[in-house]
Amino acid sequence: MRLSERLREFVSGLKKKHPGIFTFISARISTKRFAGLPLTILSFIFLFTAFLLSELIESVLNSTMLVYFDETVAKLLYASRITIVAQAMYAISYAGNEKVVAAIAITFSIILAIRKRWMVILTLWVTVAGSVLTILAGKHIFKISRPYAYSYYHVSLFSFPSGHASISIAFYGLLAYYFIRETKSLKIQHRILTSAIIFIFLVGFSRIYLCVHFFSDVVGGYFFGSLWLLLAISFFEWYEDKLKHRIQKPL
Repeated sequence: MRLSERLREFVSGLKKKHPGIFTFISARISTKRFAGLPLTILSFIFLFTAFLLSELIESVLNSTMLVYFDETVAKLLYASRITIVAQAMYAISYAGNEKVVAAIAITFSIILAIRKRWMVILTLWVTVAGSVLTILAGKHIFKISRPYAYSYYHVSLFSFPSGHASISIAFYGLLAYYFIRETKSLKIQHRILTSAIIFIFLVGFSRIYLCVHFFSDVVGGYFFGSLWLLLAISFFEWYEDKLKHRIQKPL
């Protein structure tokens, strides 16, 4: 018996013996609705990211090797720091400042309000607020000091996770997702995605280059921000899918 025939036989048997399980699995791998395969894939990515984050936190707290690596990177960047590059990194880093993010978020929200895109506004502010709360909670819980001996300028808050890295991937990532979703040109979508990736990377790298964060702080920030970005995209796509099928449903 061929593998395809065995598979069909297994599926047929599962459908007859366990109709509830079969219906659940079918719904999870369906490509017709966002709540099917797309949400399943995003859920696996979310769980995998959360797993990596937990492993990183464990290493940050207990691994002497990671501490040594962080210190080594900070020393090397401090020793090779170039003034004009540091100034450029400082300017890029400012994109993750809370005042800059708030100003952009408010401006973007006004534009969205004019277009009556209320759910986008809600998703945007929940993502920003959630990221900020996560950052503050992480800093309060872990209480890891910054590399003050090598810092380009002084920052008083604790180090882990990097707020700039977290907010850059959560906030600017969500903006990029919205603009990609709004355009039908694959060329423009590719440019937006590429620009967003480079920009988010530079914001995180600027924090390491200026030695106001350790390498692990930025990686942790990216993980935290990614979780909020995945939640935001999942929620918004689920809502849009539900709204679309509600409109298409015959009266």
